[in-house]
Amino acid sequence: MESLGRLKLEYLDLYLMHFPTGYKKEKKEDGDDIYSEVDYITTWVEMEKLVAEGLVRSIGVSNFNQFQLRRVLTEGNIKPVVNQIEVHPYLTSDDLVTFCHENDIVVTAFSPFASPDRSWAPKEEKRLLDDPILQEVAKDNDKSPAQIVLRYLLQRGLVAIPKSKTPSRIKSNIQVDSFELSEDDMKKIGNLNKNFRALALEYDLPHKYYPWKENYTE
Repeated sequence: MESLGRLKLEYLDLYLMHFPTGYKKEKKEDGDDIYSEVDYITTWVEMEKLVAEGLVRSIGVSNFNQFQLRRVLTEGNIKPVVNQIEVHPYLTSDDLVTFCHENDIVVTAFSPFASPDRSWAPKEEKRLLDDPILQEVAKDNDKSPAQIVLRYLLQRGLVAIPKSKTPSRIKSNIQVDSFELSEDDMKKIGNLNKNFRALALEYDLPHKYYPWKENYTE
């Protein structure tokens, strides 16, 4: 209610659980976060109550893996309408995307350009938009590499949410409906996958619910 009051709204259209990991309100003496062991299903049940009370129209998740989504689908009463995850040509997340689509969960792709401006990126890191294959496909289609990436995601049935503060780039990012990538171009871009996660948030790796552990289980 406090958040709705600040926003001067009667309800929210969509409310997401940003990460399956949780933190306690208090912090360590050095200022670091203290992990909470609260099960994300417990949080999900509370979010379902917001829907029942009419404060939220739809609820979803972000950064959930297949195991965690299965739990929400099995143990919850409301299916998440969206899973917001990092997706781009270097991290195609094919299996997770397929699982979401098979269960009618919309996939929102954040960091579609692999967050090249993140402060901790190694200086020697090769930027996604500079990839020779993307440059080649962009040239063949008379489009920018960024437009090619966005079109690739859209043709996979994803919702892409690029970020930019430059007016010309914002305008360019919107102009991706006037062309279509060929099947060959889609394969070329899909083959760029390196399972490279730009926003791995590895400081959460010790948390029991950190979603990107290899062979995740609970």
